[in-house]
Amino acid sequence: MLDAPIIAIDDFVSWDDFAGWWPRFEVQVLLPLLRGEDAHYQTRDWTDWYGNTLGEWRTQPWASTIILEGVTCTRRETIGRLAYAIWVDAPAPLRLARGLARDSAFAGAEQLWQKWMAEEAAFFASDGSRDRADLIIDTSQHG
Repeated sequence: MLDAPIIAIDDFVSWDDFAGWWPRFEVQVLLPLLRGEDAHYQTRDWTDWYGNTLGEWRTQPWASTIILEGVTCTRRETIGRLAYAIWVDAPAPLRLARGLARDSAFAGAEQLWQKWMAEEAAFFASDGSRDRADLIIDTSQHG
């Protein structure tokens, strides 16, 4: 098992900003870590579930291995800057079901997920993230 800290992309995304959060991530996380410095970043405040409010600041001390976990974190802008890229795959209906199972308490969750998944499809079709992955993991058989 790899004992490495994880920075979750959920700390950056919001329902109305699928991929545009990248500049903040680049400045606050990726560039400092690549320079061998600690990352000091402001997290997404998910108590504002429908909005895009920022919340607390966190510091991730530099480490030789850090896992970046979440949607679009291996985008084209990371070519040559990440050691290893993993694509986690599942069919769209299963991804939707998983998202709704997690978020069913929120009004309008299905519409938000449908919009999100359309943005995902467009982003990944143009970015080619899956094709650049070092490893593809199929999670369709894992509930």
